[in-house]
Amino acid sequence: MARTAFKQHNLGTVVGFEFMRTIKKRGFVIATLAIPVVFAIIFALIYASNSSTSANADAQKNSALTFTYTDASGLIPAPLAQAAGGSLTSDPGAALESVKNGSSEAYFAYPASPATEPVKVYGADRGMLPNTCWSLLPSPGSMRRKSPRP
Repeated sequence: MARTAFKQHNLGTVVGFEFMRTIKKRGFVIATLAIPVVFAIIFALIYASNSSTSANADAQKNSALTFTYTDASGLIPAPLAQAAGGSLTSDPGAALESVKNGSSEAYFAYPASPATEPVKVYGADRGMLPNTCWSLLPSPGSMRRKSPRP
């Protein structure tokens, strides 16, 4: 008679025994329950972060930037600067000192030729998140003037 080399009639018993032995271990139970707990903690942190970011954005939506500026170029229209919260000053030293002592939020020094000289910007440090008020400033690309020549 030919004997079968591999009888599998005990396979179910072995698999059942190994399965029960594995799930009865304390480490398996801890790992199985820890994964959903870790995901819940991660989702809670994300939710808390998003809600605080949203609250900060809503608070800053209506905030205004008060600043002083000097304009040696004459390019900045005074009514436009006043509408944005700016006031013209003739003393750069006093304007810079007012930023340092906190009575003004920013000081902009526009040179005689902004195309060739840098515009100097001095601002009060209010932390990382509240500094979104600087988005009121035009980007360098939007400040380029078109040449009147064809």
